[in-house]
Amino acid sequence: MLWVIIMKWTSEAESAIKKVPFFVRKRVKVRVEKEAYDAGKAMITLAEEIPGIFSQNQILEIINSCIALYKQHSNFGQRFAAILTDEMMSDIRASHSADVIW
Repeated sequence: MLWVIIMKWTSEAESAIKKVPFFVRKRVKVRVEKEAYDAGKAMITLAEEIPGIFSQNQILEIINSCIALYKQHSNFGQRFAAILTDEMMSDIRASHSADVIW
């Protein structure tokens, strides 16, 4: 049986998810919805802190550094499709190796 989880998002949370780089946004959204569902939440909010994981400032810092690294290494192929290179991923991992489990 296939289950589909439909979560509601506050406008603040929707604004925050739009700041996530497009090439990982869908995975981040699914992960956030799963964590919220597992915690018994019916709505996704922009919490002050995600208990035991990251503060809001840490999350925004990670997002901003990913965006900066992406812009620094932007490679565009045909039709302007972004290509995530191994070098970009290693830079992203190195910049947050202590903060993020890859």
